[in-house]
Amino acid sequence: MSMDKDAIERIRSAINAERQDDEALQWYWTCVESPDCKEFVVEACCLLYAAWHERQHREGLDALVEAVCQRRLADPDAISFMAEGEFQAKRFDNALKLYDRLLLLNGLDAQSYQHLKLACFQRRPFDDFANLLLLRCFKDAQDDESVLQFLYSQYLLHDQFTHTNNAIPIYQRILEQEPANIAARTALCECYYRHGKYDQAEAQAETGLTYEKQHPDLLAVLAKVHNERGEYGRVVNYCRDVLAKRPGRSDMQILLAEVYARNALTTTEAIKNYEIALRLEPNHVQIRLALFRSYMRKLQLDDAVEQTKQIVALLHEQQGTSKREFQQTIKDMLGEYERAMRREPDDMSLYLITAKLNEYIGHFHKALLYYRRILEFPLDRAMIEKLIELFEKLVTFRVQNPHLFLYLGLLYHKLGRRSEARQAFRTVMYSDLDEHEVEDLLVQHDRSIWEYPAVLVILAHHGIVVKDVLDGLMQAFHLPDREDWNGVLWVLRELYGISELLPELRQLTHFACFPDIYQHVIPLFAYNGSGLAIQTLQELLLHEQEEIRQEALNALFQMEDNLAEQAVMTMARENPHEDIRLEIAGYFSQQPTEQATNVLLKMIHDRSRDVRLHVVQALQKRRLASANFREALFTEDDQDVKIELIRLIASLQAPEEWTYLAHLLNDLVAQRYHDKGGSGKVYARFKQLLSYAEQSDDLPLLSALIHAIGMLQLKEGVNGLCAIIEHDRSQLLRIEAIETLVRIGATGGIPVLQRLLERSSESQDIHTAAQEALKMLTE
Repeated sequence: MSMDKDAIERIRSAINAERQDDEALQWYWTCVESPDCKEFVVEACCLLYAAWHERQHREGLDALVEAVCQRRLADPDAISFMAEGEFQAKRFDNALKLYDRLLLLNGLDAQSYQHLKLACFQRRPFDDFANLLLLRCFKDAQDDESVLQFLYSQYLLHDQFTHTNNAIPIYQRILEQEPANIAARTALCECYYRHGKYDQAEAQAETGLTYEKQHPDLLAVLAKVHNERGEYGRVVNYCRDVLAKRPGRSDMQILLAEVYARNALTTTEAIKNYEIALRLEPNHVQIRLALFRSYMRKLQLDDAVEQTKQIVALLHEQQGTSKREFQQTIKDMLGEYERAMRREPDDMSLYLITAKLNEYIGHFHKALLYYRRILEFPLDRAMIEKLIELFEKLVTFRVQNPHLFLYLGLLYHKLGRRSEARQAFRTVMYSDLDEHEVEDLLVQHDRSIWEYPAVLVILAHHGIVVKDVLDGLMQAFHLPDREDWNGVLWVLRELYGISELLPELRQLTHFACFPDIYQHVIPLFAYNGSGLAIQTLQELLLHEQEEIRQEALNALFQMEDNLAEQAVMTMARENPHEDIRLEIAGYFSQQPTEQATNVLLKMIHDRSRDVRLHVVQALQKRRLASANFREALFTEDDQDVKIELIRLIASLQAPEEWTYLAHLLNDLVAQRYHDKGGSGKVYARFKQLLSYAEQSDDLPLLSALIHAIGMLQLKEGVNGLCAIIEHDRSQLLRIEAIETLVRIGATGGIPVLQRLLERSSESQDIHTAAQEALKMLTE
């Protein structure tokens, strides 16, 4: 932090007065932290240290020592003052940081040097920092025996220092004083060996052996040195000598096994060494390979197979299957198995493992040859059980050949283990298999296995679609197992284009399981698209289950085929299910074609009120002849449909038809009021056509007619309007009729309006409407 002149002056005054109150101490710390306050930093550090040391302010002292080192304070006296204080307080970490600073400044006196050593000796644990400080002391004062002995002891205790370059001169000095010190001699030999100085390592070991013959640690170094030089005979001798004295030396056991493996020894003694070494280092691939070769040469095949699994797993983990080393190692192992086959041609396990290894390097066809060869053996029950056991072990390998499950299924079947056979075939039901294998195993070998639906799925999937296979696939749906159903449905989807499937698929529509599988079967008919498929879908529109009907109808909708369109049109008239007819009406209402319009016109007399309503609303958007709707209007008994028909006729450009709306209004009015003393002309012709339903209220219908007559300005409806104005109980309907008289311009209604105004019993709304209408008509 930067400081202003006032702050610097305050610090100067405090230092001159040697103040140690809290305010002054805060100023001193500010001075230590600030790069602008170089003039007083030494005095500030000393005053601050003295105060905090006296108060035992540990956190402050740690921060101050760190700041002194970071600022690289260069005053030896001040640093010595603080270092001695930390040493006396046994805060050795802080003391060593300060002594390190003094070393750089060449400021160590005799006492500081002694305290530095003692701090290093007392500090725990021994680490790189203490090691560096003592090495610098040792370099400057090589006669200091205490530093030499301390470093020597720590190097032997801590593995990270034991064989470093810095340890070599320490061991050399110790050996100058104690030539017979075997521990120092062994450590020095190991240092030389690890740094590639084999001659020096050998010389030191030989010297050490003159003091203690056959010392195992020195012999171990010699064994490793000669191994680097390729002198394997001497390595073996040294390793044996070491293990004779110290059987637990794992490094020698592994080294001996490596030498045996390098020289491809397959003796009983070598095998024992391999096995011991692998217990010590189980991931050593080369030793495992040597043990594998030894087992193979001695035809210990079970042991060899177990080693094969371990080796493949290790290689896969370390290298991956694409590495050249992996491929070459597997090929070498295959060579061993092929040699063993010539010696033991009847051992099935050899064929199995050889096939599996071929799979690992991508030689799948060669693998199949070995598998097929196994099935040529004469197999009794015991042999089949043995073969099943071997196959079950193989399918646990990392690479799984689906054909193994074919073989397993076949063998399970031969032993009558049907549930296991079924599961084995299901495992590869969806796999792409070698066609020759499918033909040989599932067709020519034993057709009794066709009892399993999974086998039939495999056959159909690989192009074997004979009648027996298709019949068997269909029969699977009579069984309760849904996994078999899924397999059959899958292969049927694979065989979309095979027309021979249609008769079988038509059978499915009558199966009890069809409601469970229709969503998978109906798309097959739609994809096939033949006349028979469309006919089947049309038949499904009559199905008792609504979901199936709807699925079949959607399939027909999606087919761009004239036959499909014709089937839908036929069902528009003939289907007994309202939901289908309604869907068909909705489908054609979305198509602005003449054909779609003709279908809708034929549906206008549908027995379902919802269908008729939908059809009329759809036709309102099309240009049509009004004659199509006269009979529908006069025979319709649903008020909502009638209203839509009225709107439809009113929207058509055919004035000669509009009078029917007026006639209908007049006739409805006559029907409405004839028992109430009302007047109005009854049109006998229309009355014969109309079939009135009992309605509690036909106001919406009358309202629609009034609106249509007003919009079309039909004067023929004036009489009916006048009757409504004078006699109806609905105030809203009467007001609509009054407003419609104005729209028509019917002056013949003036007397009716005048009579209304003379009645005191009429409401204010009626009087107002009549006044406005009368005014407009008279004008």
